[in-house]
Amino acid sequence: MADKANPSIIIWGHVLQAPLLNKNMKEEMMKKLKKTNKTELNMTVPKIDKISIVVPIPESHFAQIISQNVWDELKDTDFGWVQPYSKGAYNTAAKIFCPDEDGVINTKEPHMLFQIRTKGTDKPHLRIEYNPSKIPEKMYGHVDLCFPLITGQGFLETLSHGHVTRLDVCTDILDVNPEDFMLKVKYARYSQSVFGNDGSLETIYFGKSKGTQYTVYKKAHEQYGKEAKSDVMRVECRLRKAIPIQHLSSLENPFQRVQFYNLKPTKQPNVHPGHWMAFVDAVRFRGSSNTALKRQPVDVRSKLKYCLSKNTFEGWKPEDLWGEAWLQVLNNHHLLQLPQAMPLTLKTATGEDGDVDEPSNPLAKAA
Repeated sequence: MADKANPSIIIWGHVLQAPLLNKNMKEEMMKKLKKTNKTELNMTVPKIDKISIVVPIPESHFAQIISQNVWDELKDTDFGWVQPYSKGAYNTAAKIFCPDEDGVINTKEPHMLFQIRTKGTDKPHLRIEYNPSKIPEKMYGHVDLCFPLITGQGFLETLSHGHVTRLDVCTDILDVNPEDFMLKVKYARYSQSVFGNDGSLETIYFGKSKGTQYTVYKKAHEQYGKEAKSDVMRVECRLRKAIPIQHLSSLENPFQRVQFYNLKPTKQPNVHPGHWMAFVDAVRFRGSSNTALKRQPVDVRSKLKYCLSKNTFEGWKPEDLWGEAWLQVLNNHHLLQLPQAMPLTLKTATGEDGDVDEPSNPLAKAA
């Protein structure tokens, strides 16, 4: 349930609405809060940290025209298109910035990356990558002015033809540390832990970077101010698979695969404290609960496993990160209901099929 005073923070099970509570009700609620298990902590709503969208271009000639239009905008610079240092494997690339009211471009501001491939082993396509959580709202209006001159359709209309190839979704848990937990990700056969110079656990990777990968790591807590008294732990899922952009609303909850167990258990295991400390360190080093357990004697293994089963992290509630919360995220980033668009072809872009007006843009001249 979202805290209405701060819509970016979810406070599990409690919403304080001071104007609606009398003194007795406030005192009673504070008593309940004090009795609440300390593992029920604040967690942010889900956030898209990065999205990559590939839009196929069915005609090679049309792809070359789009590429030329991008080069024209790079030369003009009126729309805030800046050539990046590297195009990668693409024929043409541009960073799209949103100029301020005076037309000045700040290259330190969030931007969109636009890449196009006109030839090569892959079919012609354009690729758009950006961080929706950092892109200002005015950017959408800005790119909607640019894209008809590039593709013949608006920005969201252009996106409607594409599919997502990478989606980074994350949530932050306040006042916790990755060292305090044993993590398990279903179906992940690879894990890696990264430690700081002081020996503290900084990051845990599950899965490989070319596929679906989960990352749990420490996040700077300064951005949360008083909301985070100490540590912030980020849980991030990086999906690398083709997803039709219209299917994002029905995407399966990726956080359901992550499981947390307290390594500072409220119920102590029936083993020697030194054995428990060695087991905790094995978990941190090996990154896998199953691997750490398999290295224990059979009789001790069962006791450790039982202890972990009784000490799940109650603050981790992945079901609350999806459903309406996920739909709201998509809606905020204009990805929930994309407009219907004509086929992305040179014919429709120039209005030659008689269904759209002929635009006065470089597409008509290039055709």
